[in-house]
Amino acid sequence: MRLFIVLFLADAGRRTIRACLHLFLFSMKAGKKVKFKNN
Repeated sequence: MRLFIVLFLADAGRRTIRACLHLFLFSMKAGKKVKFKNN
């Protein structure tokens, strides 16, 4: 049971980190587009 919980938490953490990275990259791209539009 304990092992299952550890594996579940590890998988959830990995997905969270991946989602954060995707959001960060997306915001960076969006920010660049906005900067180009302003210029």
